[in-house]
Amino acid sequence: MPTNYGLPTVTDARYNRIQIQHSIIELVDTGYELQYEDSRVGHFVTQVTDQTRTDPTPYRDMMHRWHLVKKNPGAEMSEPLEAITFWMENMTPKGIRPIIKDGVECWNPAF
Repeated sequence: MPTNYGLPTVTDARYNRIQIQHSIIELVDTGYELQYEDSRVGHFVTQVTDQTRTDPTPYRDMMHRWHLVKKNPGAEMSEPLEAITFWMENMTPKGIRPIIKDGVECWNPAF
């Protein structure tokens, strides 16, 4: 006989009721285009399941990246409308905080 880890009101331990809620919200069109993973380039990815595909593997890997928009679209280089802000966790040892800060700031020329 299985152990009943469910509610005391459930007589059969193989039965548990769950409730699921789906919220479907239309996103605002910002002109941002998704970029799929390319294994030749190193980056962080999130695997998403495409519920509209019937393939045996209906997932895709989406790259993590920022949606940077120039303040001056006509200029070759321009400040972004919204700057990327990095936060350092309070648990980070104070002795290595300057090293982490310098490492993050080394990315400024790339952006």
